[in-house]
Amino acid sequence: MKATTQPLVRLPSGESFDRCPKAFLVQDCDEFQTDFRAFRNFERRGVLPTIGGYDDQDARFIEALEIITRTTIRVVNTRRAIDKAKREAKARLGKIQGLKVA
Repeated sequence: MKATTQPLVRLPSGESFDRCPKAFLVQDCDEFQTDFRAFRNFERRGVLPTIGGYDDQDARFIEALEIITRTTIRVVNTRRAIDKAKREAKARLGKIQGLKVA
């Protein structure tokens, strides 16, 4: 009689794993780190990871480049909004207390 193996993990999406999914996450993290280093090298030096132009790059790198760029823009805009809100709150507090706040 052959033993049937039950999946170790079953996700709500229906996807199942017969081993710990952490291994997949570690692999994804390694790939992300490689792509992020390539992005930083491109951002700082203008050097693409593969010989050739933009169209010659790996699709995964292009996707990572777009995701990192969008995320970076969002973080910068959020920080600016937070700084602006802090300055405005400080100015309002100064007006309430009768102080001039720079």
